Amino acid sequence: MKVLRFQADVETDDPRFVHLWEAGCCGLQQDGPDVLATFPEVVNVPVEGTWEDADSTDYVGRYQADLSPVAVGPLVVAPTHRHTTLEAYQRVVWLDPGLAFGSGHHATTRMALAALVDADPWDREVLDVGTGSGVLAIAAAVLGASHVVGVDIDPQAVEVARVNAERNKVRGDWRVGSIDVVEGRHFDTVVANLYAELHAELAQDYVRVMRPGSVLIVTGILDQREDLVKRALGSHLRLLGRQQDDEWVCLQWCKD
Repeated sequence: MKVLRFQADVETDDPRFVHLWEAGCCGLQQDGPDVLATFPEVVNVPVEGTWEDADSTDYVGRYQADLSPVAVGPLVVAPTHRHTTLEAYQRVVWLDPGLAFGSGHHATTRMALAALVDADPWDREVLDVGTGSGVLAIAAAVLGASHVVGVDIDPQAVEVARVNAERNKVRGDWRVGSIDVVEGRHFDTVVANLYAELHAELAQDYVRVMRPGSVLIVTGILDQREDLVKRALGSHLRLLGRQQDDEWVCLQWCKD
């Protein structure tokens, strides 16, 4: 087995990851500031990094062992191996990310969770685009959503989301693919933790699956790419709010 080491963060939907999965990547693990992409052999991918022989380190196990609960308003996202004490108003989302993105620790996920709380998904239908570990869709269900749907182009992520949903006793619809797999359906809340270029590409798809009065939450946006997303969505939707944490931005939109 071979490992490609490069600087990145597995908690983001870095566009380079798509190229790695398409080239046969077996898994991504965080190792300090670097991501280790495991392959059966050295392959040609458009990602700058260094190739190494894979060692016996259990990077996923080490990463999960270091996770601690994250509180966002009434939600506490916690790994199953940690003892968690809740306040009277809090509800827990038990989450083991596996090799999928989304543990609640990254700024983009925290902002999306906070925006989801503000949007109040109670008795609403919610679509999570690029669901990863399923954290946002599961959180919406815990907050009282009537139905949640999570889609992701990575089959492994969809399976992780299904396992996490079962762990939280959450009913949902988990599908491999993008927005096209829910064509014809409409939602009250759409949330997507992706990246600016993909948000711009999916702008009309977001609008098409939104009901009048529905809310769109988009995050994973680097601040220098924010205008790209605003241009793509601004002609279709009304901007409701904006949050920023370090270099990351989360935007909330409404379909009038």
